[in-house]
Amino acid sequence: VKLSLKNNGKYELRTGAIDVGTGADTSLRQIAAQVLGVTVADIELIAGDTHHTPFDAGSYASATTYISGKAVNKAAIAMRSQILQFAAKVLDTQPENITLTADKVLAPQQEITLQELVAHNQQPFVVEVEHAANESSLTFAVQGAEVEVDIETGRITVLRCVQAIDVGTAINPRICRGQATGGIVMGLGYALSEELLINDAGRILNPALRTYRLPTAKDTPQMEIFLVEQPDPYGPFGAKGIGEIGTNCTAAAIANAVAHATGVRLTQIPMTPERVWKALNA
Repeated sequence: VKLSLKNNGKYELRTGAIDVGTGADTSLRQIAAQVLGVTVADIELIAGDTHHTPFDAGSYASATTYISGKAVNKAAIAMRSQILQFAAKVLDTQPENITLTADKVLAPQQEITLQELVAHNQQPFVVEVEHAANESSLTFAVQGAEVEVDIETGRITVLRCVQAIDVGTAINPRICRGQATGGIVMGLGYALSEELLINDAGRILNPALRTYRLPTAKDTPQMEIFLVEQPDPYGPFGAKGIGEIGTNCTAAAIANAVAHATGVRLTQIPMTPERVWKALNA
């Protein structure tokens, strides 16, 4: 990532990480804002533009907050140190006597705005940092499902899902819950309806939404999400990833609930009404 203090006293963060619906743009700015003592609105973000941003290996494996977020954390700490060191020279004091606020630096009986500080500096305030995660902490989740099985048709209705996720520190709890609920809904499709059918010639037989059934809001059960926060020693502010973990438990939890309700263990997904009916009447 690359972090700069601009002429207007605002910060600019550049990252190759892509927000693919995970809220990463917000979370990365939050991390920088926390270190620099500003609001998220004070961090201008340029992301995923290869002409203007540093290299990033890609947004995958629930690792954007864990890896790119750690790079942002390091960059913000380095930027803060750079500002305090230079301000100490300008104000003729020691760095430990300087306090950095959202728009100025304060010393005993004197102060200077960030805009004025930038004007004093002949070199721009710029920090570029790389971070590679040599340690990989895993995110853990547990999920329960309550289902209703129509024994005449084989149709499964999911009534309720409860999921607890060990997220380390939740940088943004609202985003974390959104990821978890979205993951459960994706898992519903995986468990009950989504199946890609391909014939011997390699042709997809159900390419349309009418035939490849995705879960909709109508199919969504009551959901409860519990964020278990136990700070991780390696992630930024103790955070871990929460992208894909929300999907992993859903199909297994539903299959276990069906087995508990009917005594029949289904071993193939999706658990369509036809498959459930055949298993019940085997």
